[in-house]
Amino acid sequence: MLIDILSANLLRKDAKQRIRQLIFFAILCPAVAGSLRALLGFRPLRTKHISIAVFCLCTCTRLAFAQVAVIAHKAVPVDTLSQTQLFDFYSGEVKSWSNKVRAVVFDLKPAGEAKEAFYKLLGKTPSRMKSIWLKKMLMGEGDPPEALPSEEEVLKKVAATPGAIGFVSKAKATPEVRMIVIVEKK
Repeated sequence: MLIDILSANLLRKDAKQRIRQLIFFAILCPAVAGSLRALLGFRPLRTKHISIAVFCLCTCTRLAFAQVAVIAHKAVPVDTLSQTQLFDFYSGEVKSWSNKVRAVVFDLKPAGEAKEAFYKLLGKTPSRMKSIWLKKMLMGEGDPPEALPSEEEVLKKVAATPGAIGFVSKAKATPEVRMIVIVEKK
């Protein structure tokens, strides 16, 4: 009930998930619980409550990024990439891995939560990435990543293609592929 009341006031489509996370933080941290009670009108609102609530909402936003898994073929020689390195693969700047195996990049065709979270992680919009790929194509420097119709297809293709990299929802990642840890820019 509380989740429904709170999420009705928020305009984001993932509001229920954010509220659940905020309530989870409230259980773990008494200061967050005080902020949550103050924001709901159960106590007078103080400056510290606003700052703690803002911190929690920012943390929840970062947790949304964690819902996408960057995956690669098992033979790929890395376990971590920075956001910049990931962008370089997806923009076509980097065309091979450190072991000289050609990088094969896969994208998702339909718009969805995984694609939205991934592009937020890259720090680019899908339209901006399209313009980058179009420019590369016109200059003869490469083609855009192959866009696949579903996350299941991305999983199959990445598992079967040496040097492949792609992304899926974290819940759909399987042991047949390597999950790459993305280190955020500071």
